[in-house]
Amino acid sequence: MVIQRYGNYFTKLSVGDQVIGLNAPGKESSLGQSRFGATVALQSLNHPDFNGIEALEGNKNNTCYAITGPGEYEIADIFVQGFATQTKYADGIEQINTVYSLLFDGIRIVYLGPLSSTALPESAEEDLYQADIIFVPIGGDNVLGSEEAFKFIKKFSPKIIIPIAYDEQSNKADLEAFTSHFGDHAKAEDKLTIKKKDIEGEGMEVVVLKEVK
Repeated sequence: MVIQRYGNYFTKLSVGDQVIGLNAPGKESSLGQSRFGATVALQSLNHPDFNGIEALEGNKNNTCYAITGPGEYEIADIFVQGFATQTKYADGIEQINTVYSLLFDGIRIVYLGPLSSTALPESAEEDLYQADIIFVPIGGDNVLGSEEAFKFIKKFSPKIIIPIAYDEQSNKADLEAFTSHFGDHAKAEDKLTIKKKDIEGEGMEVVVLKEVK
């Protein structure tokens, strides 16, 4: 599996021809847009910063399955479960944020999205305890901040933690505060290439993915 971060929440997971796109910004968003064809497009929140599913539809020969909320889904050997949680991402107004748990290429991934509260449904927490990789917001400003994110995520002991929801320039202090908890077990990568056998050991590490330009 190859994991790339296109900025803020926008993330790409790929295994061969199978591609998952998470939270592509829409046309009305102030965030930068990128386009690629995806097998599955996931949207955590009904907001312009997350609803750019059309950017993942690719060419006319590409079929993209859109998932925009809680439920259980199976598409081309990709298993997805969405859990309803709360966010105040948009101007402090409470909305539904979908936390996604994916089984892809034998790897369990939990993507928290713009999560504001650590009070999760019990079923979602069960998947967090089983996760190999967790994507967690650290930027604060109506979502989890760096300290709250660390205290929350450490109890689940995933093999890899990938921070999202920060700007490499304006949120640099938040990123440094988060990664400082992991010392030598934090590293920066342009992209993460990983197989199930690579994450079968003990311990946690943080992988900071540089934004794809």
